[in-house]
Amino acid sequence: VCAANVRLDLSNEVQIYENCRFLSSPEAAWHLAKYEMYQHSHTIVRLSVHLEGEDRVYFHEGADLRQVAQPQSTLSAYFQSNAEMKVIADRKLEGITSRRMKAKVYREHGLHLTYPQYCKMFSWKTDAPRRWQKREKAHRKGFVAIGRMYTVNPRNVELHSLRVLLLHVPGCTSYQDLRTVNGRVFETFAEAAIVRGLRRSDEEFSNTIEEAISLDIPPAECRSLFAMLLYYNQPDTAGGVWVRFKENLIRDLLEGQRRREEEAEYLALAHMDSIIVGNGGSGIQYYSGMPEVPMNYRYFYSDHHEDACHQDIERCRRLLTERCNMLNSAQRSAFDTIVTSLQERRDEVNFEEARCFFVDGPGGTGKTFLYETLYYYCVVEGFKCIVTAWTGIAASLLPTGRTVHSTFKLPLNLTETATCNVRVNSPDGQKLEEADIILWDECSMAESRALTAVNEFLQELEHTTVPFGGKVIVMGGDFRQILPVVKYGDRSHILEKCVLENACWPLFRSLKLHRNERAAIGQKAFATHLNDVGEGRTNNELGLHVFDSNNCVITINNLIQKVFGKSRILPDDCAILCPRRDACQQVNHRINDRLPGEGRSYRASNRIVDEDDKARMRYNDEFLDAQNPAGLAPQVLLLKKGSIIMLIRNLDSKMGLCNGTRLRVLQTHNHLIKCVVLNGIRKGVTIHLPRIDITTTENDDVPVNFTRR
Repeated sequence: VCAANVRLDLSNEVQIYENCRFLSSPEAAWHLAKYEMYQHSHTIVRLSVHLEGEDRVYFHEGADLRQVAQPQSTLSAYFQSNAEMKVIADRKLEGITSRRMKAKVYREHGLHLTYPQYCKMFSWKTDAPRRWQKREKAHRKGFVAIGRMYTVNPRNVELHSLRVLLLHVPGCTSYQDLRTVNGRVFETFAEAAIVRGLRRSDEEFSNTIEEAISLDIPPAECRSLFAMLLYYNQPDTAGGVWVRFKENLIRDLLEGQRRREEEAEYLALAHMDSIIVGNGGSGIQYYSGMPEVPMNYRYFYSDHHEDACHQDIERCRRLLTERCNMLNSAQRSAFDTIVTSLQERRDEVNFEEARCFFVDGPGGTGKTFLYETLYYYCVVEGFKCIVTAWTGIAASLLPTGRTVHSTFKLPLNLTETATCNVRVNSPDGQKLEEADIILWDECSMAESRALTAVNEFLQELEHTTVPFGGKVIVMGGDFRQILPVVKYGDRSHILEKCVLENACWPLFRSLKLHRNERAAIGQKAFATHLNDVGEGRTNNELGLHVFDSNNCVITINNLIQKVFGKSRILPDDCAILCPRRDACQQVNHRINDRLPGEGRSYRASNRIVDEDDKARMRYNDEFLDAQNPAGLAPQVLLLKKGSIIMLIRNLDSKMGLCNGTRLRVLQTHNHLIKCVVLNGIRKGVTIHLPRIDITTTENDDVPVNFTRR
């Protein structure tokens, strides 16, 4: 059908379409056969974002502005709909005190939905009056309604804060309700977003220290929190916060001490400086507005701290005697061999020879026990010992243990040219230069390039070509367990990254441990079975291990009950290992649901690294919130009293707060989480965790690097 020589009214789009449409024969045949002309799976609802009284009004040019109608925007109608639904829900809940029933009724009326989620239960009606109307008919299969707010430039702070609040706060009935947090009405949306943790501000640094002081946290731990926040978050107001709270931070250094206030301040600064430098940071004077620590105070505090925490000679002598009497024959042989090499190094016997040992033993054969015995021997006999491990969990089980990345300052992404970034004149560099022996656990998980980088660094440090600078290197692990993690790598790629393929590996002398000291009577068969699994003796013809049906459960809930039992208090020594992050989050949610009481949600704030206006507009808040790369906490963290959590960063390696440390939540506060340590050398110690920045790397599966706090 085609109409020619027709005068068109360009203001009438319908007439233009009808008069200028061309219908071809294939399309006509398709209509006659009554085939589907289009398919519609998703409905996109555009949602306006505007401040109060600043919504857009459309009118014809020349119209009388006093007579222009003010139609409802999607946002103002959202507030009105929520207010109406809340009145209806509250009527149904009169006389009902159950929280579960209240949550159920609120869900039925959509009061649990945020602004972008509202179109899942309500449809936007554009006929007068414009309104949100609850959907009555069931959606057809595959139908999805998606609400998308218009993007707002972050430079428009107030409007952008309003948008962020609408993303996360459900059931709001007005602009004032959106600005209300814990019963307090804030003047601006930016202030409300900051208090909810949805927007970053240097005030958060000050508020965290103020909260720590109000909770009567000891000054020494407050200084540790101060140092953590300086190192990880690098606030611009550090100097002002120090001046404001320094009286509280130095209180323990003045009480009962004959010190001037200036001396106490220098000691407090030296304490924080030692924590920052010990974790790989620069001196405290490099942070905004912070004073410099005099050299004599810095060295005094560092030496005193080390002596007090890690070098109690009499205690180490007692522990050495106890452990030496408990060594089995294989452990005693390995111990004597390593000690002999240490003594030869001191006496400069065969100095040009490599002193490399590999303690090989399945899990439970006492490798960690041997490392501890060697460490206590070094302390008693005056040898300098560095204790490190590839994983944070293994490092937390060893005295003064730190991860290899922290000890040698290795980059997270180990390339073929990766090197150790330890400055020779730094405290870490001096300790490595003075070290006689290095104990390295879980080397089976380490990448080959890490071993090469450490060898090259120690040779350069000692100005020699002797392997590892002539130091005694004791590595331990079990190649029957986990090998290096190679993203998207097959068996050949994994073996290529393994330290077994390193050119230095033939220099290592194997010291084998066989006897399983961990298996009790009645568990010998299980220990033997685990060893057979590691050796590959239980694999089928396809090279896969088939689990016994008696060791399998059908549902996740059955698995949780099998591991944790029926008690609503989670035991300290139980955990479920998941192969994927999404499965891990699903299991954690189920476990959290078993705990009594109401939980507290902590929402992260995200920021693009080196962001500009184009990048910020391209990757909006919803996109960053949806990202869940490895090594980052989830966007929303729900915690209850009794929840078990795990550190994913080295907060204070010297004090045993390493990646992999498990903790139990005792209390949740606005800016801090009070926990008790469940494993490692600080087991049973109470600590407080602040919010810190964690940045993605180029190796993560994200199109743009961003920081999550």
